[in-house]
Amino acid sequence: MDNFEAYAEQMQKMYADAFAAAEKMKEGAMADRHAAAEELDKAKDIRKAAEQNGEKMALEYFAGKRKILIEQTREETLSRGSGNAISRKSNSHFRSGGGETPLPELSQ
Repeated sequence: MDNFEAYAEQMQKMYADAFAAAEKMKEGAMADRHAAAEELDKAKDIRKAAEQNGEKMALEYFAGKRKILIEQTREETLSRGSGNAISRKSNSHFRSGGGETPLPELSQ
């Protein structure tokens, strides 16, 4: 029976050691999981900030381009001097307070 008791004690010690090792692995895995969750949260915050900054930059860019395009369109329309549009020259005359602009002669 001494062999059986020695074997039982040895098996009990092996199980206890294996259980202790499993507990250490579990603690390490939990620490790794916690660290990964924190890293993920930081990455989400960085992504959100980048998206907001990118959206702000895009809106500012398009607002600037919009002003430029409106001004270019206005200038092109005024410079064409079509029959119904006021030409740039006569428009500047009105802005300077130079009085009435003579009407263009009609061609028949």
